[in-house]
Amino acid sequence: MKSSVEAGLIFLCSCFMIVILIQFASVIANMHQGHQYLDYLLHLTNNYDGDLSLVRQHDANHQICRQCTYQHHKLDDRYEVVVSFPISIPSIYFEQSLTIRGLSHPVE
Repeated sequence: MKSSVEAGLIFLCSCFMIVILIQFASVIANMHQGHQYLDYLLHLTNNYDGDLSLVRQHDANHQICRQCTYQHHKLDDRYEVVVSFPISIPSIYFEQSLTIRGLSHPVE
């Protein structure tokens, strides 16, 4: 009887840990997608020489990250691209928005 209770507790703890690990994998996937989106926007900004209307138009047709938002800020002769995206771990009620930044090449 004692071993069945121990086995049940180990099973419950193991299931909870597996669920948490799967949700951490989701967080890592969301972070990867956010970085990929930042690289994509930096490529568009560099490719179109800072023409933000073309970047917005191209991004609207081929959006990589649906939950990501971005902003462009002019810094001297470069553009800073700021990408924000949410991450969450529902099992422990954790939700947060991450922000990553990147700089374009100098624009003439």
